[in-house]
Amino acid sequence: MNTYDLAIAAIATWGSTVHQGVSTTGQVRGTAVGAVSAAGVANLDAMDEENAVELGTVGQ
Repeated sequence: MNTYDLAIAAIATWGSTVHQGVSTTGQVRGTAVGAVSAAGVANLDAMDEENAVELGTVGQ
């Protein structure tokens, strides 16, 4: 191998490592966003139920 081949191999290895890191970060963030979204929907559902009860008492 010459210097050019070594440089190309090093760049390819670095690129693979960066790609793996970005992929992992994306997966972790995707999971976190999904969890927050699910929790947010559950909170909105609870608020809707609470509002329905409170609005049901209006005018009574």
